[in-house]
Amino acid sequence: MNTTIKPYLLAALFLTSAFVSCNQSEKTGDQRFDQKAVVLNDSAVKIQMNFISRNISKDSVLKVASLWKQAIKIDPTYQIAYLNLWNFNNSMQLFNENIPLSSDWLKNQPNNPDILIKRGLIYEQLGKTDLSNKDYEAALQIISAKPAPAINKDMTQEQIAEAISRAFNIFIIKKDSKEPLEVLSKLQALFPKDTKVESGYEALKSSTRAEYINTVLGQDGLLAHT
Repeated sequence: MNTTIKPYLLAALFLTSAFVSCNQSEKTGDQRFDQKAVVLNDSAVKIQMNFISRNISKDSVLKVASLWKQAIKIDPTYQIAYLNLWNFNNSMQLFNENIPLSSDWLKNQPNNPDILIKRGLIYEQLGKTDLSNKDYEAALQIISAKPAPAINKDMTQEQIAEAISRAFNIFIIKKDSKEPLEVLSKLQALFPKDTKVESGYEALKSSTRAEYINTVLGQDGLLAHT
């Protein structure tokens, strides 16, 4: 499996920017993840990274998925395991598996718009547009309740990432790139050498919504471990 992060895949990370990081600490704030869950997650990542192609045995698929499921069972707050399993299921086109996974994920992060959008994407992929629109509307309410990051030259990397994430989320929900492109254009003018900004801008400028969704739903090689 190709583990090179292409520009569009890098941009796709911003849909899940709160969770994807190969330098993720075992802590989130004051919360410590169960180290048994961390070990299981990293074991699954190592197996996955050794796959040369998608032509892998059913036993291997079940083993990798089982490790992430065990990690989640041990520590239901361990966001990386949910994300890795969600990405893995997409790469194997096991979209139906991601409906209950996303719902369980939401039980621990009920006000997280990224996860609502993730479940909405899966519903949309499965042709369940009423359910996908319901999740998108709920996500938009959460996003809209929080002021958009002020775009200025004093922004931190975290604020830049938040602005890009919000732009891509709005792109998915509203099915229109005009507003997100305006945000990315302003960021590009202020931070012309920032690779996250540049890749995000190019992805929005040159991709249709359908193309971007296909990218998000095919994020192989983007697995997080501590």
